[in-house]
Amino acid sequence: MAALDSGTLDQVSTPTVFDVKDSVEVATTANITLSGEKTIDGVSTSKSRVLVKDQSDASKNGIYVTKSGSWSRAEDANSNDKINANMYMWVESGSTNGDNGFVLTTNDPIILDTTNLHMVINFNSPRYLFSVLFDNDLTYKGLAKRV
Repeated sequence: MAALDSGTLDQVSTPTVFDVKDSVEVATTANITLSGEKTIDGVSTSKSRVLVKDQSDASKNGIYVTKSGSWSRAEDANSNDKINANMYMWVESGSTNGDNGFVLTTNDPIILDTTNLHMVINFNSPRYLFSVLFDNDLTYKGLAKRV
């Protein structure tokens, strides 16, 4: 295995463990009404998974599935035991948020519909390129951000 050129590495650190959720089709760009199909970030929803991250009442943020009536929280993010700090989801589409990952920065413990949920952008290809580092016996060593 070829050695990495340490001159290209900005930092090497212990990786953050993410609670990875299924991807969402689109993410909000503003406060919205959590009912009915609509256009979000240039994408028309239709029974879509949506990352709601901009509610005035941040306790209502989270992952939802759209429908003609009131939206429901997605199955993988609909209870206290399924929402954790470092929850991560990929946004597939959208003119502003598409092709980006978002992470929940709220600390545990989280009580759904009570605790304010704050999401921030995490990876934006090609802004961040990460390499997985292994030593000679293929033991995982961490992540390196290439600059």
